[in-house]
Amino acid sequence: MREDFLVTYKRSDSPDIGRLTLQYDSNEIKLYCNSGSLIQIGDIQIFIDGYILPRDIIFDEYSKYDPHSLVHVLYKKFDDDFILNIKGFFCIIILDSYQVKIFNDQLGLYPCYYTSGLKSIDRISNSVDLLKSDGFTLKPDYSSIVIKSLIHRNVPGKTTFEGLEKFLPATCLRINDQSVLKSQYWKYTSLLELKKKKRASSFENEANFMNRLFSQFLQYLNPDKQYISLTGGKDSRTGLAALKSLSKNPVGFTYGNPMSRDVIYAGLLADSVKIDHYIIEPESSVDYFEDAVSDIVKLGNPDINLFRLHRFNAFKKVSDKSDSQSAYFAGYMAGEILMGIYYDNLIFTNFITDFWENGSLNSIADIAYNYFIKDQCFDDKAVLDDLHKLECLNPDLSRSMKQFHGLFEIGIPHHAQDIFISSNYFSYTYPFFLDIDLLEDLFYGNFNLFHTDNTTKNPFKRYALYAYNLNIQHLLFPQMDQVPFGKRGSYNTREYLRGSFYWSVIKTIRFFTERKTYPPSINYDETFRQFLLQWLNQINSDRNSELHMSFNIEEAISELSLISGTTQEGILHKYSNIVMLYMQLNYYK
Repeated sequence: MREDFLVTYKRSDSPDIGRLTLQYDSNEIKLYCNSGSLIQIGDIQIFIDGYILPRDIIFDEYSKYDPHSLVHVLYKKFDDDFILNIKGFFCIIILDSYQVKIFNDQLGLYPCYYTSGLKSIDRISNSVDLLKSDGFTLKPDYSSIVIKSLIHRNVPGKTTFEGLEKFLPATCLRINDQSVLKSQYWKYTSLLELKKKKRASSFENEANFMNRLFSQFLQYLNPDKQYISLTGGKDSRTGLAALKSLSKNPVGFTYGNPMSRDVIYAGLLADSVKIDHYIIEPESSVDYFEDAVSDIVKLGNPDINLFRLHRFNAFKKVSDKSDSQSAYFAGYMAGEILMGIYYDNLIFTNFITDFWENGSLNSIADIAYNYFIKDQCFDDKAVLDDLHKLECLNPDLSRSMKQFHGLFEIGIPHHAQDIFISSNYFSYTYPFFLDIDLLEDLFYGNFNLFHTDNTTKNPFKRYALYAYNLNIQHLLFPQMDQVPFGKRGSYNTREYLRGSFYWSVIKTIRFFTERKTYPPSINYDETFRQFLLQWLNQINSDRNSELHMSFNIEEAISELSLISGTTQEGILHKYSNIVMLYMQLNYYK
């Protein structure tokens, strides 16, 4: 459901991109996109991919305008500062008086990539596939590969390929025949200024604000149908409460083992509020893994990890049931924003969290060796230089400040994978806790990680961790109060609202008396390891692959062959990284 584009600058060659057409040509600047996706209004032309809507402060005045007209009216009034008045998941291109201006959303959820020639940026696109069509050849950036092994993400603005860079969040790129200027129109650190101006807010006010944001989203975009991912947890339930308070009946879906705790409790919730609920059980066959990962690579986004395949499958299957204008609601990042970061060695690796606790970086060479990376293929200094660009690894900051920066440098880019994938199957993906209006509200008030402590073992102090979600849910849709949450020592909102003493006692009793066990929602068995082994053996046989210069493939095969039983994602990253990189390099040849 995306509109691709390619902008070239000072390039004489015509790219071989049959599905797009040349829509703008000023000799030095060319824009290729689908016919009809570049809209002329007055003296400017506007391209929008993704979706936009007016921000809360101007919504009542400007919600009467369709997206392209909204951009036009705001641009004519505020010039480039128009972008401060809209939000969403988007890339906007404005053609104005021989200038091309490109903007992405505040959090960089929408991916834009660019390459550089001798003097400046020469290609920009939302698809690496299109950059390849214009002659760009992908080559591994070994320093970035090492960093991805350390933190499971790229440093903001970088990719794992030489010469391929990515827009930072809130990028504004201005191009004319003489120059290219790049800036950021918003920075997440502005939330810290709001934190300093802290104001008190009641749960009633917060519930009303949440309700208003959902209402604005539905009113402006008017999707035919709503979908929401459900788990046994609290975050998506807040979104469900908001939708139900507006008399909407979204279709719920959960991916995972049907006998897992998450799936069972999600089903209880769906039954309680009388909504349809689909369970997408992970498939387990080598052919399935082959097809799913191959399709992920073809999406043209090299940031996506191989382990998103089950989510990819869920979005694909659910979207088969969707109408032409569908919205997907998800509570990504709510827990981290409200309560702080949990150490799971997945989103936030041990390399990062050990630094937060101990203040020193673990040996890069040792971790690279553990990930089968040959030490002669990367430069320690280059790796450290890039790592030092991350504020979450700034030794001069407090742990809470490091975690704050980690939300935006690591956490949001992680969840952006799912947001991007879902945008290919739903018209509008709404990660409501990443709505910029809600983010600013949470940091302006007391409802964020700076006001909680998720490391405490004191049950009365832990009570505060869940105050926002459970009070908002109760106020928006109290009919859900009796539905238990899917955690060991389960409780429901009604029990929670009786106070910290009652809640802690009943939770503790249930925690120690519960006898029923549940299988994991997602795990990886012998079949998945066989899929990885087949690819590693293929790479080992492909003596022309440049990956032999950087990875000890035989050692990876030997070590993976020794693993048995079911395994968790974190154990397999060092094998899957090699496979995904090989598949990407082959596809983009």
